[in-house]
Amino acid sequence: MDVSISPAEGHTHLPKPGPLPPDRPRLRDRLAFRVLALALLFVVLAEILIFAPAIGSFRLSWLNERLSAAHLAALTIQAAPDAMVTEQLEGELLNHVGVRFIEVDDMTPRAGSSQRSYILGSSRGLDVEDFFDLTHASTLGLIRDALYVYFARQDRIISVSGPSPKSADVHVRIVLDEMPLCDALVAYGLRILAVSVLISAITAALMLVALNWLMVRPLRQMSDSLIAFGRNPDNPDAALRPPSRRDEVGITMRQLSVMQQALRSSLKQREHLATLGTAVTKVSHDLRNLLATASIVGEGLKQVEEPTVRKLANRLFTTIGRAITLCEQTLAYSRTGAMRLDVTRFALRPLLMEIDSERVAAANGETATELMIEVPAGLRLVADRDQLHRVFLNLIRNAQEAGASRVDILAHSDAGFDHVIIRDNGPGLPEQTRRELFQPFAHSGRSGGSGLGLAIAREIALAHQGELSLVQTGPEGTVFELILPGLD
Repeated sequence: MDVSISPAEGHTHLPKPGPLPPDRPRLRDRLAFRVLALALLFVVLAEILIFAPAIGSFRLSWLNERLSAAHLAALTIQAAPDAMVTEQLEGELLNHVGVRFIEVDDMTPRAGSSQRSYILGSSRGLDVEDFFDLTHASTLGLIRDALYVYFARQDRIISVSGPSPKSADVHVRIVLDEMPLCDALVAYGLRILAVSVLISAITAALMLVALNWLMVRPLRQMSDSLIAFGRNPDNPDAALRPPSRRDEVGITMRQLSVMQQALRSSLKQREHLATLGTAVTKVSHDLRNLLATASIVGEGLKQVEEPTVRKLANRLFTTIGRAITLCEQTLAYSRTGAMRLDVTRFALRPLLMEIDSERVAAANGETATELMIEVPAGLRLVADRDQLHRVFLNLIRNAQEAGASRVDILAHSDAGFDHVIIRDNGPGLPEQTRRELFQPFAHSGRSGGSGLGLAIAREIALAHQGELSLVQTGPEGTVFELILPGLD
C-alpha cells in the first residue's frame, strides 16, 4: 500500500517561544552593578563598625597626651628653685599643654620623702561641666563619650584625671576646654571617611574585576547561549562551549552544554516521531477499513457447514478482531488534545458485572478467566463510565492473556479517594515489561499485544485527576491500583 504524505502533514513545527527578555538588562539590573553596589555597602558598613572604636581610641590618646604634657610641666616646677615659677612661666606652661589647670600628685617612692603635689593655675572660677576619670575607663564608656563629643560639639569645660602615661605612680588632673578635642575628633573622622571612600572604591573595583572574570562573564555566556538556543535550537552556533574550569561554574556550564545537546537530540527525535506518527495514523486508518471488510467476509465463512472451514474462520475472525483493535488503539492514542470526559455518578459493582457478562458472551464457549467482584454495593464513583469500562476491561484481558485463571477486584473509599484493586493469580510481569509498563508501543509482554492498552488506561486515570499504578508483581500474581477522587 502506497501512502503519500504531504510536507505540511509530515513535518511538525516546534512551538514558537514566547516573548524573550532583552538581551542586555538595564544598568541597575546588571549583576556587575549589583555586585559593585553591595561591595560599597559592605565596606561602608565595616568602616562604620570601625569608626566608633576608632574615635574612642583617638579621644583617649588625645587626653593621655594632655596628661603626659601636664606631667612634664609639673617637672618644670620641680626643677625650679623652691619649686616656684613666675606667673608668666606658669601661663606659658598652661598654654603649651593646652589646659587651664594642672594638679599632679607624685607618689613615686623616695627615701625620706612623702607624696608631693604640684599645681599650675587655679581651678577657682572655672565652671566645670563634666568629670572624666581615665583610670578605670571602659571601652564602651570611651566610645559613648567620644560619640557625644563628636556629635554634640559643645564648648564645655571638663575635668580629666588619670595616671600619667610617663609614670604609673604619678596621678594627673587637668581642667581644659573641650572644643579643641571636638575639632580634633571631627578632623580625625573626616580622615577616616576619606580613607573609607578610597578603600571602598579600590575594594569594589577589585571585586568587580574578579567577579566579572569568575562569575559575570560565564553567566553572560550561559544566558546568551540559552537565548540563542531558545530562538533556534537547530543552530549549532547556539551551543555553549564548555570551559576547562573545574569549579562550580565550570561544572554548571558543562552540564548545561550536555543538556543542550540532549534536548536538541530529543527535539529532532520528536520531530521524526511526529512525522512517523502521521504516517502510522494514515496507515492505521486505511488498514482498519480493509480489516473491517475482511471481518465481514470472515463472518460469512463462519456460516459454512464444513467444520474445518468454520474452525479456520473462527481463528481468522479472532485475528482480524485483534488487528482492528490495534488500529483503533493506535488511532485513539494519536489524537491530540485533552481527553473529553462525560462525568456521571454511577455504581461500580453493576459496571463490573456488565464487563463480566460481556467477557463470558465473547468467549464463544471457551473458558473465561474467573472474575471475583468484592465491591460494596453502595460504592459509587464520579467518573466517565465508558472510559472506566475500557480501563477495567483492558486490565482483565491483560490478566487473562497473561495466563491468569482468576481476577479479584476490590474497592474501598479512604480520605476522599476511591481505591480499586485489580489482583490476578498470573505468572507476573517480566522485568523488561515492568520498566516500560506505561510507555506506548513498548513491549507488551505477550504475543500480538500493541503496548497501548496500559498507556491509554493510565491516560484515562490521569484525565480523571487520578492514578493507575502497579503495586506488585511476581510468581504469585500482579496487583494494579486505580485511585480516583471521591465524592465531596
